[in-house]
Amino acid sequence: MRKTEGYLPTAEIAFIDEIFKANSAILNALLTLLNERLFDNGNERLPVPLLCMVRNLSMPWPFGMLRSCLLTT
Repeated sequence: MRKTEGYLPTAEIAFIDEIFKANSAILNALLTLLNERLFDNGNERLPVPLLCMVRNLSMPWPFGMLRSCLLTT
């Protein structure tokens, strides 16, 4: 079980910086969090109260199916 209090799974507003420097596991977790508003914590799936997420990109936009999904979310 991960500690989630005070982190993204419990946030209503979030700012993500350099999102595409993350590995595929982090990107998959973000995709589920953004599309389904759920966070997998061990063997349980928790609802996420996220209302707004802002991202910052200071590098060229990469292409790929997962990244394209994140860009349209």
